[in-house]
Amino acid sequence: MPILLGRVCDGRVTWGVNVNVRTSVIFASLSVTACSNGGDFAGDSKTFRANSSNATPPPSSVPSVVTEEFTMAVSQISGKVDIVWVIDNSGSMADNILKVRANFDAFSKKVSASVDARIILLSSNSATNPKFGLSLPASAMQSGAQIDFEVGSKDPMQIALAASCPASSTVLPQAGANSVVARTICGVPVSSHVSRINAVKGKMFPLLRPETPRIYVFVTDDDAMPGDSNLFLQGLMSQFPSLNLKVFAFRGVQASGACTITRPGAQYNLAAKATGGETYDICQNDWSTDFDKLSKSVINLASTGFNLKATPKEMSISVTVDGVPVDASGFKVVGQNISLIVQPDPTKEHKIQVTYTPQ
Repeated sequence: MPILLGRVCDGRVTWGVNVNVRTSVIFASLSVTACSNGGDFAGDSKTFRANSSNATPPPSSVPSVVTEEFTMAVSQISGKVDIVWVIDNSGSMADNILKVRANFDAFSKKVSASVDARIILLSSNSATNPKFGLSLPASAMQSGAQIDFEVGSKDPMQIALAASCPASSTVLPQAGANSVVARTICGVPVSSHVSRINAVKGKMFPLLRPETPRIYVFVTDDDAMPGDSNLFLQGLMSQFPSLNLKVFAFRGVQASGACTITRPGAQYNLAAKATGGETYDICQNDWSTDFDKLSKSVINLASTGFNLKATPKEMSISVTVDGVPVDASGFKVVGQNISLIVQPDPTKEHKIQVTYTPQ
């Protein structure tokens, strides 16, 4: 998983960070020091990828090891992230939806000021459903979108999955129809499913940017159907194998005072834990602190997640931050996507060294 990056060109990184770079490409018979024009520079513990299209090695010479040394000082973050909000519109959610409304615009403004954020809202609209609906804040409308769809209390994970994937990957019989056709959601076989999925399948797919880190935020006082966390993650990774994904949720823990919940959100806990996300107690009176935590997680994901133009050899990547080696568990590589799990303080300067063997 990465530590930062950007784009290396003539010793400069053009990606919202100030970086001084020295690239050493070691060949079997000699050493060459060069700037990789147009190279993609992944900071983190797992990679840096030099684009050698403009740096021609000697005939028959193939780089065996690449080492990048640079200074990272965050001045402005310009990474991309797609944020999908999925809101339970059932009858017990009125107070919780008011709490989202109270914080949604500030959240949108904060993340959009720091990163290239696209906010997509999957929920019935407050104009058509004043008590239980939610509308996309004006601050998110320029780059974001809303799918006006009423989400039931058990529906969020399956609805979000079907909406995120190509419509052709979800095959379900219409309500009341007898069919022997294999049932799938996002290409994953299912034996049971929530209602009305056919009405929303594929709706979000054109809005999601390829090779962009993605965050799902669920808001519900109920749990999803048993096994939905596995279905959700399996479906997304089968359709988007290099996806850098995190799941967050405002979910029920236990009833508290005047706050009641339908069921604890066990499936959301599982998905958040599996992806390095976080869950928040829906019975908290003030959600502003949790929204602040969420906004920081969004910004961190955008600043430490990126896509490589080449895939490094497995087990060949080593990274140090300020001279301290980063354990392999501190970063994640999925195909050409790399992101840093153990994130350095984004307000301070850091010395980064990344060494790897290209495939």
